[in-house]
Amino acid sequence: VESIATLKTATMDYLTANSSLPERPGTTSPSKGFDADLVAGGHVEKLFTTAIGSQLSPTNTLAIRTHVKVQKAKVSTSVAAPTATTGGDNFNLDRDTKTSDFTTVQMVASAFIPGVALADAVALNKQIDGEANTGTAADVTGRCLYSKVDPDGKVTVYVYLANY
Repeated sequence: VESIATLKTATMDYLTANSSLPERPGTTSPSKGFDADLVAGGHVEKLFTTAIGSQLSPTNTLAIRTHVKVQKAKVSTSVAAPTATTGGDNFNLDRDTKTSDFTTVQMVASAFIPGVALADAVALNKQIDGEANTGTAADVTGRCLYSKVDPDGKVTVYVYLANY
């Protein structure tokens, strides 16, 4: 939670300094995560890490390590269940399924944490969203979302940071 709070503050500082967010979708291409922009701009000292999930991999491939994404927002009144590779571009922040939380011109910054044990994802969700989730289904509401449990008992977590 402390790492997320630091990222939120750094992202807001970045927005104040730059008036925009660069697109950093975190695909398997050589593109860097947004946390590298935060380091380069002096907003944080090091790339995003957490005590849970998969940290820096030997190949540093973004698709399998913790990092920060910035993606074009999806405009939808409901959030599709995130998967291990898709998510972080649509959050149901106000829990109102009748209205979309974003417009098509907005960018959404989110923390991407793959390889998280379900119990850790539920605990993080409780701290961020105040919910005590049960079961193995994906969580699709609030600021902390996670995918359904994979065969290894792991989920991918997305935490909303900011939008612009």
